Amino acid sequence: YSLRGNISRLQIVTPELILSPENVDMRVEANPDTINAYAQSGDLLLTFTSSDGVMKLMEKGTELYRQIMHQLEQREIDDKKLREYFPQIAFHIESGRDNPLSDFLASQSLSYNKVYADLYVSPAGGINGNTHIFSLNYDSTLIDTIRFNLSHDTIGLAFDAQVRNNKQNPQFVFNALAEELGKYPISFAIF
Repeated sequence: YSLRGNISRLQIVTPELILSPENVDMRVEANPDTINAYAQSGDLLLTFTSSDGVMKLMEKGTELYRQIMHQLEQREIDDKKLREYFPQIAFHIESGRDNPLSDFLASQSLSYNKVYADLYVSPAGGINGNTHIFSLNYDSTLIDTIRFNLSHDTIGLAFDAQVRNNKQNPQFVFNALAEELGKYPISFAIF
């Protein structure tokens, strides 16, 4: 199955303003063993791929949800067991300031210069991804850089994150770092 489309004359209406972003082009191809989806509007690009197909992806998603709920009820999360139920997916987003998402967020007093994110999930590879947000501005607070990287291996989940304002930031300068090297498997009790 495939779907190709274009949405034009789109308007986003809020109590304060009416936004008329660029057209949205989209393409979705769903086969028994693969899914490919693409959407683009202005400088917003979204892609999604899966080598699982629609039915298998839905089955895996349902079973993963059941396993997560069961583990939460047991008050113990075991990522190695959860990985068995992970679907095979890849997701990508990149966005600047000229698109419907940016327009809508700006109507909520939230803006950014650039956003990049990639996420890869599979039973063999676990969860891996990275995100970068540049010049995030909420109301009157400006954050120059937000960065987050996630990697999963047979030992566990590792991540590093950074929130930073450089010396040109007119409000305040700082550099906050967080890191977990994945030395320990993700298996913990929830109290």
